[in-house]
Amino acid sequence: MADVAPALAQGIRDNISRIEKVIRTEYPNPYIYRKGTELLGEQTTIRSDPNFFEFFGYKLLVGDPATVLESPRSIVLTKSVADAHFGKVENTGIEQHPALGQTLTSEGEDFTVTGIAEDSPKNSHLDFGIIMSNVASERVKNGEGFWLPAGYLTYVILQEGVAPESLKADFLAMEKAYEWPQMIERLGVPLATLEAQQDYLGHYLVPITDIHLVTEGNMKYVYIFSVIGLFMLLIACINYTNLATARSTQRAKEVGIRKALGTSRKRLIGQFLSESVLMTLLAMLLALGFTEIFRIPFSRLTEKTLTLSVLQEPLWLIFILLLALLVSLLAGLYPAFYLSLFKPSEVLKGQLGTIKSGSFRKGLVVFQFCVSATLIVCSILVYQQLLFMHAKDVGFTKENVLLLPNTHTLENREVFRETLLQNSQIEAVSFSYSAPGDFFDAFTTYQELGSENKYQAKRLATDAGFMKAYELQLLEGRNLKEEPGEMKEALLNKSAADQLGLEQVVGSVVETFWGGKFEIVGIVKDFNFEHLRSSIMPLIIHHNREEEFNYYTSVRIKGGDLSGTISFVESVWRKHNQEALFSYSFLDRKFNDLFKTEQRMSVAVVTFTGLIIFIACIGLFGLITYVAEQRTKEIGIRKILGASVKDVVLLLSGSFTRLVFWSFLLAVPLAYALIQQWLGTFAYRISIEVWPFAIAGIILFFLAITTVSYQSIRAARANPVDSLRNE
Repeated sequence: MADVAPALAQGIRDNISRIEKVIRTEYPNPYIYRKGTELLGEQTTIRSDPNFFEFFGYKLLVGDPATVLESPRSIVLTKSVADAHFGKVENTGIEQHPALGQTLTSEGEDFTVTGIAEDSPKNSHLDFGIIMSNVASERVKNGEGFWLPAGYLTYVILQEGVAPESLKADFLAMEKAYEWPQMIERLGVPLATLEAQQDYLGHYLVPITDIHLVTEGNMKYVYIFSVIGLFMLLIACINYTNLATARSTQRAKEVGIRKALGTSRKRLIGQFLSESVLMTLLAMLLALGFTEIFRIPFSRLTEKTLTLSVLQEPLWLIFILLLALLVSLLAGLYPAFYLSLFKPSEVLKGQLGTIKSGSFRKGLVVFQFCVSATLIVCSILVYQQLLFMHAKDVGFTKENVLLLPNTHTLENREVFRETLLQNSQIEAVSFSYSAPGDFFDAFTTYQELGSENKYQAKRLATDAGFMKAYELQLLEGRNLKEEPGEMKEALLNKSAADQLGLEQVVGSVVETFWGGKFEIVGIVKDFNFEHLRSSIMPLIIHHNREEEFNYYTSVRIKGGDLSGTISFVESVWRKHNQEALFSYSFLDRKFNDLFKTEQRMSVAVVTFTGLIIFIACIGLFGLITYVAEQRTKEIGIRKILGASVKDVVLLLSGSFTRLVFWSFLLAVPLAYALIQQWLGTFAYRISIEVWPFAIAGIILFFLAITTVSYQSIRAARANPVDSLRNE
């Protein structure tokens, strides 16, 4: 269960007996560590209950899983972290690793290394370099009895035979007893709302194997690429089927002679299927070779570490062999039955004058190009949506803003700010809990002072420099003061102001459950502080309190001496911060990283679309080549009777062009439905227009006509004397 209360784990232990084990952790976060006077930099760290290694089964190289995290301020390093900072040690001597017993300092606290673990698997959502015990943690102590969402992860192991659905009533009873009273009191959620939306607001269990694909929404991309891969396979099978049936006259005499010599139809079918199986197995071996060749480029595209280690697992080997058998049957079954139907009496008399099964082959061609046209349309519209997201006015200026993490480690923030502003290339400096494009997880409720109506909003703790650093547009009122007075001040975005429903918002006083009273001094234009998949939520921007955690420093710079300005910022950082290494990112690049998934999908879809079109065109080229060969004598007679090259080209390519036209007509509604469903996941999206379909149609017809025309022209220009010489 994600983003839950710190008290939930203990509540489960006390109230639900059918759950065998429970563990509470925090999300993996970067912690800065120091070894004596040496700064080690950031390490991805998970704060956890002491039973981490017992619960998840991660292998400890040194230490007892039951006790390694029991002591307050104890930590376990992964082997790669231990080797990197204390010297590399082989596993045979791991018990004497110099990291053991060492003291590391983070955020003013000393931690003792009590164990060394194997590196976390790359395919795990719990990616860590250090596990930190939360025994005696002040944050955990302060969270006891707090039942509102607070960014914790809680994992459970059910007793054998217990179904997750059967615990729904147990969780509901616990929520009513502990969580609902706090939601009513602190968040102002009406009891009627809790009762009506108990399924939505309540806790539910998710299998850990579903987190990456199902919960995080990545399964749809698995489906998308699986379907594309399946279509690619089907189109290749169609090519084999089309060409095998088109070549039927070449093998008709072989079939006739073998039947006349007593070969049974069953044996002929077996022969043709054997040919298909042999060809598929050879193709599978080539495919495995190409997979290894393109594995690294594809890993870079997907930003995943892909290996062929699955080939060492018997189940996957069986699956590959079954897949090869299935492809063999798909591609070879129809041609095998079709070819084995020839009658020897007709074939040996030369009475098989035309290629049969034409309608079936035409249907297969229509299917091939329908898939191709659909993918072309989808590729264009996916790319158009990406351009739209990059070009959309997000309500603030993304360019020329440096983001510096670990602001909380600065010795004196104000001196740091004043020193930076002495540089003429720096226009504004702001400190904030979060930044646009980052994780906005701070929720609150707010209400006009004296009113009973409570509203939900996200909040951002920052300072007066935030508006200038991000060039927000002030719609009404003024900016926050540099120094807050007795009455704390806040800005509302337009959505939050509209939600209040007051005639005069500026000057009103609102009350929040987490920070007391605020005077609203201004309203800013709505801006996208999260992914464009989400609509803009109400937002309260307020002065950060002394105890507020400020992670980012935002520095707006001029577009002149970029490298010189960054070097200046780094020198000031090193002077005022002895706890964290200097690092930075550009806001526009960080914001654009939000669309990485869509960008990778776009590249992959375009690549696979190109491959599918290429395979379809190969099949079409083979088909038109054979048709032209079969009609050689007909073309010769037509040319002798006065037919021009143009007439012959139209004769040969006309039927195929009509098939491509019908393919495109079928693809239009299919592509529209698919892309409409995908665009529905975005709060801000393009409107579907006619021109992408027109461009897709032009591309499809151009490729098809080019493929067909080459062979048609070649056949049309052949000397008719050569084709009729033997008649």
